[in-house]
Amino acid sequence: ARRAGVEVPPRRDLPPPGAAAAAPRAAYSGATNGHGLSASGNAGNSGASSSIESIKSAVTSALSALRTRLSDAESSLSRREGELDAARSDLAKHEAELESCGSNFEYHQRVRLDVADWAGA
Repeated sequence: ARRAGVEVPPRRDLPPPGAAAAAPRAAYSGATNGHGLSASGNAGNSGASSSIESIKSAVTSALSALRTRLSDAESSLSRREGELDAARSDLAKHEAELESCGSNFEYHQRVRLDVADWAGA
């Protein structure tokens, strides 16, 4: 779960690593069948169900956050593609303007040189 970027809260119904491995049976309420299950099949402690609920809550929260990020990324991508199209359009306009200005500049340079030759400067 950690590789997927999901934080899983530690289980509260288990002792921490290195603690006494065998928990006394008196810690569990109700009669159990030796596997932590009561005769009706339910967990002998409410810690397991609350742990599952906390995991479910964490996964739901992570999924919601991922969906939000996906939505943000999609809208950002759409906005950036629009900006790219506008930039390409501006570039084409400026290139055409530069081409026009360049040919006008060359014409005026030729006229200036012709006038300079004619005036003898």
